[in-house]
Amino acid sequence: MGDCSIIIENNSDVQIYEDKRIKDLENITIDKITSYMKKYNTGIEKARSANIGQLKKNRALKNIKYFVLSDEVLVDKAYSDIVPMDQIKSILILSDGFSRIYDVFNHYKTLSGLLNDIKNNSIEYVWNLICKYEKDDYDCIKYPRTKTSDDATAVYIEF
Repeated sequence: MGDCSIIIENNSDVQIYEDKRIKDLENITIDKITSYMKKYNTGIEKARSANIGQLKKNRALKNIKYFVLSDEVLVDKAYSDIVPMDQIKSILILSDGFSRIYDVFNHYKTLSGLLNDIKNNSIEYVWNLICKYEKDDYDCIKYPRTKTSDDATAVYIEF
């Protein structure tokens, strides 16, 4: 639900489960912020403040156009699927701040590469990569996004 994703490695491949509706809204906001930064030759904070209306508009669509777990639990609006447990090798549940490593920073060519790094190194290792990208691109120029950093949460389960 919302901006979280689930990556499941099974016996034959890797599947991602995510709701792209919120990403579509975020891309509109990113375009507006990026255009503002170019037009006024300013940084991310000023551009974000100037586009606060778009950010609020997106937030107002919560549990209307995209769904999150909140006080109004809307589990029936979530995407769902059934994956037989005996086929699962690993599961990675992650927030949009953590998924930036592959969907914004393009650090991994495949989701298998991400899972292998977590297995062979750690979640902390990948989190440190995210922090480095955010620090190195503080004004969100090389990797356009709505803010410099975001909460990055991940849970990895290996079977």
